[in-house]
Amino acid sequence: MGHYGRVVASPPEHADARPPGLPSPPPGFLDAASGQPLHPAAREAWIAAVGDGWADPRRLYREARRARMLLDAARESVATALGA
Repeated sequence: MGHYGRVVASPPEHADARPPGLPSPPPGFLDAASGQPLHPAAREAWIAAVGDGWADPRRLYREARRARMLLDAARESVATALGA
């Protein structure tokens, strides 16, 4: 169960509306409100991000630019891990 009791493990109805020949994504559980403990690598990355990337990444001051670089790198890492 995810936010507000919604089941998140089931794909939405439009999930099969993929172009022909495109492989299905691997199954995964990406619920941020999950009751599961963090993987040790995820915990380490989160602690580092909180320490270094605490600023608002939409701003222009030095700490915010650092936060933006960390956020962009994290997004790229997740996309690579998911094969996107």
